[in-house]
Amino acid sequence: MRIEYRTGDLLEAAEPVLVHGCNAQGSMGAGVARAIRDRYPAAYAAYRAAHEARALKLGTIIWAECGRHRVGNAITQERFGSPRGGRRFVDYDAMQSVMRAINETVADGTAVAMPLIGAGLAGGSWSVIAKIVEAESTRFRPVVYLLDGVVPET
Repeated sequence: MRIEYRTGDLLEAAEPVLVHGCNAQGSMGAGVARAIRDRYPAAYAAYRAAHEARALKLGTIIWAECGRHRVGNAITQERFGSPRGGRRFVDYDAMQSVMRAINETVADGTAVAMPLIGAGLAGGSWSVIAKIVEAESTRFRPVVYLLDGVVPET
């Protein structure tokens, strides 16, 4: 489905489901993941429990019920670091698997809020990721939140 873009804070999204990208190392220490960790302790606890069980696998999602939001910690990258110098941490195959997993989990037509998943600290190209999201979101409606309201070129 076509991506709908909204200006605003992802954590204040009206949509019932939030999905964000995480690494497979058990760390939610920066970016959107850090904001999710701070706002939704249950999402972080589920992620840490999966880490302790060695269940943080690329392309999977660790779900947590967090009040009015169901939060999906999507494992879209193995490691983390700085994207300086063009370094990319996001795994595009994992991104595709994550989008397919959302299709299998949510009811038809559900709006799923997300950031520019994989295109910030993970160093991915939004033009590549947007194509994956639109191609794979066959059952859910992707809604991307932008703090500055600027849609990257795709």
